[in-house]
Amino acid sequence: MIKYDSQIGDTIVSNMNEAGSILKSNISSTIMSDYNALVSVGLFSSQLQSISDAASSFSQAFESFSSIISENKKAWAKVQEETTIEIKNYSDAVNNVVSASPKYNTYGTNLGNYNGNYNGASKNNGGYTSNGNSSENHYNNTGKINNVSLSAKTKINVSDVIKGKEISTKTVKDFITKLDVSIMPILLQKITKYANGESLLELLTDTSKSNILVKILKQILGDTTLEVPKIDVDTKNIQKIILEKLNLNKVDIKTDDGKTVVKKVIKDQVSKKVDDADWNKALYGENTIKKQILDGNWVVAKMKQDIVSYESYLQNNGVKQDANSKEWGDSCLAFAGAHTYDLYTGSQTSGQSAANYAHAGAYEDYMSDNKQEVLAKIYEEIMNGRPLVLQVNGNKAGTSRHFVTVVGFKEGVTSGADLKETDLLIIDSWDGKIERMDTGTSRFMTSGKDCGKDYSGYRLRIFKG
Repeated sequence: MIKYDSQIGDTIVSNMNEAGSILKSNISSTIMSDYNALVSVGLFSSQLQSISDAASSFSQAFESFSSIISENKKAWAKVQEETTIEIKNYSDAVNNVVSASPKYNTYGTNLGNYNGNYNGASKNNGGYTSNGNSSENHYNNTGKINNVSLSAKTKINVSDVIKGKEISTKTVKDFITKLDVSIMPILLQKITKYANGESLLELLTDTSKSNILVKILKQILGDTTLEVPKIDVDTKNIQKIILEKLNLNKVDIKTDDGKTVVKKVIKDQVSKKVDDADWNKALYGENTIKKQILDGNWVVAKMKQDIVSYESYLQNNGVKQDANSKEWGDSCLAFAGAHTYDLYTGSQTSGQSAANYAHAGAYEDYMSDNKQEVLAKIYEEIMNGRPLVLQVNGNKAGTSRHFVTVVGFKEGVTSGADLKETDLLIIDSWDGKIERMDTGTSRFMTSGKDCGKDYSGYRLRIFKG
């Protein structure tokens, strides 16, 4: 049985809501075209056609819940009885998991067993490894899946599936406040796209619809809960801020003449030709780039070196711990710092220099007991085009520490307050490979207290100044 994590569940919910009536009337074709999240973790592939029998049972299982999902997600979340969907007849898809998706392992008791050899420097397929010489154990998650044991039936816990990504009204307000006026045509066009028949004039001028406008803005920024917030001061202020940026704040919108003026301005703005690159710049600033890698879309710090090319350099030149684990086994912080420095400056540090902390003077520590505060700092650094060093777990229990280089985060994150550790994209100092922190064997953040050090906070190393 494969255990689904919440990240996969979030994506499934998003796709279900977008599919809407199509999912109800033609579940088979919808599963084939919309369930990219499942494809990305290797559960399904082109062989999805072979599970047509499962499609009908999938549709029936969700039929009784669809109205509750759309009308009141909170009530749906309180359903206590565990509901499962059994998907049968997927032997072809199982074969594909083994042959086409060796990159990611899942929880050790499910798709791949942790057979880590803790007595030496040898790597294990999908298992944890130690360097044999260090007090801190490291693991690799890039080996082929081994000891695959899948049951004849896979169960999806519906109580996990319904969880969605939530974006706060404050995040929306902060985003709208800092938005450049030149982006307003794009914003209005995107609001129109999500408006579902609502009048754009009313959304911007009718305070009784301020919460609907905020819901739409949340969707634009990646919210998948589809919840309508309460009408409050913040939702009304968001309307005002948009009108100010359209230079309509002094128009008397309570009169017919005022509404005519607003309607004309909105029409003119929406009809303008716009460039999505400007929208991306508004979302992520000028110091980042968008990157498609590891079956995902990422916002990556704009650095002197491309991360994929740099990964090749690390592999070809052994600038990583496991290239000489006997001597460099305790040097994860040094290597993470060297990788960070190289990416940012365009240099190419040798393995020996990296192990000897060649660029240690370029950094300063940033620590806090508040994990979200540290994540917000990571967001700030990436948005400013600067990679950074992050302390993570060195063993499965998280009782030893390790250091990696953070280079970006998932597309759709627009605020440090919403960034999660599972959103991060890293280069692991252990094997010099680009990895994502949302898989079953991912790294995860640890504090000094977790790993028995003389400091308690979560730790970063960032560039000085």
